[in-house]
Amino acid sequence: MLDALRRRLDALGVRTATGRDALLGGVVAVLSVALFLAVLRVVSSGLGETFGASASVGAMSTGATVATCVVLVGQSMALTLRRRWPVLCLALTLLGQLVLVPLLPPFVSFQGPAALVAAYSAGVYAPRRPALGAAAGTAVAQVLLGFVLGGPATAAELGVPVGTQLWGGLVSALVTYVGAALVGAYVGTRRELLAELRARVAQAEREREALAAQAVLAERGRMARELHDVAAHHLSGIVVQAAAAERLVDGDPERARESLRWIRAQGRETLENLRLVVGILRDTGDRGEDAPSAPQPTLADVPSLLDLARSTGTRVQETRRGEPFELPPTAQLTVYRVLQESLANARRHAPGSAVDVETAYDEDAMELTVRNGRGDPSSAATQVDDEVPGHGVIGMTERAELVGGRLSARRTSGGGWQVRLTVPRPEGATTGAPRAGQGAR
Repeated sequence: MLDALRRRLDALGVRTATGRDALLGGVVAVLSVALFLAVLRVVSSGLGETFGASASVGAMSTGATVATCVVLVGQSMALTLRRRWPVLCLALTLLGQLVLVPLLPPFVSFQGPAALVAAYSAGVYAPRRPALGAAAGTAVAQVLLGFVLGGPATAAELGVPVGTQLWGGLVSALVTYVGAALVGAYVGTRRELLAELRARVAQAEREREALAAQAVLAERGRMARELHDVAAHHLSGIVVQAAAAERLVDGDPERARESLRWIRAQGRETLENLRLVVGILRDTGDRGEDAPSAPQPTLADVPSLLDLARSTGTRVQETRRGEPFELPPTAQLTVYRVLQESLANARRHAPGSAVDVETAYDEDAMELTVRNGRGDPSSAATQVDDEVPGHGVIGMTERAELVGGRLSARRTSGGGWQVRLTVPRPEGATTGAPRAGQGAR
């Protein structure tokens, strides 16, 4: 309902809080004047004769009536300040109420609605304790000053003790003003709670969006690593073979054709692997919920990886020590990708050099070490691949950290390169049977 009213006011051009308070003051002013004139008519009737007040109302001049209406309008328009200065607004309405006392005839009193609205507004917009104190002080001041301005003679004519009149008026005023302030305080507290709740919901929404964005970035990083590992490994071999074919095309056409056939086969395999990785990025709804996901490499695929490296002309010697134990799938994928990236780097940056791959299992961890010697600086493959720096070491380090491992990459004393990956042994890992081919190759 309030939202609909705000929309109506916005449509009318009343968009500011001060403008809406001024409109409220105008409405209260009209109601106050109408209510005052209705009270005068009722008092002038037979009901007023019962209390002996009709004669005093009849003696009220037109000027006093107009002045009373003007005071009521001014008192109501003080509500324009109810949001910015609620206590001042309450004080101004009290002043208007006191001005009404000498203007009204004896035995007649009129409580302007603006004073009650001001007390309510103080409870809503002012601090709680000052608002309640201001409301109580306004009630006491109105009763005492009204009694003084009305005169003790008029009070005595009612035949009721002055003390009783004061206490009765004070209780009535306190209930009226403090009650209005308490209602305002309740409304203000409820608004604050709702605003705090909305702020928390908005904060939770922002945090959810931030977490979603962080998850997207993490997923993008993971996908980038997968694409890099797949593409860099195969494409580096293709570049090496293309450089070799370029040198052999005139002197040994048959070997050049063999290199080109290898490039074609590797290109086809690279495309298939890229399709598998990119397929993960597609929506499952497009592939069906039951569609199988792309298989991830494990340690069982390491021999094929080494054979592929040997097929490109790289001399690879493998050594295994210790009793193998089971590793989680993520750790196996990390070991495979680090070995794949290390072989690709050795082929790309040190073509022609031998590569030593050592896998060691101990009680606490599994350690993979890949060493290569110094390559030929004049190699065409080295010159091509060194033009653009890669991010292989960064990706390998991130993979190692994801599984709680450590990775170090450094140059050796002979000018080669060494990569060492340490993966912690999982708790309760069982020792597997030695795989075929254990030992040096």
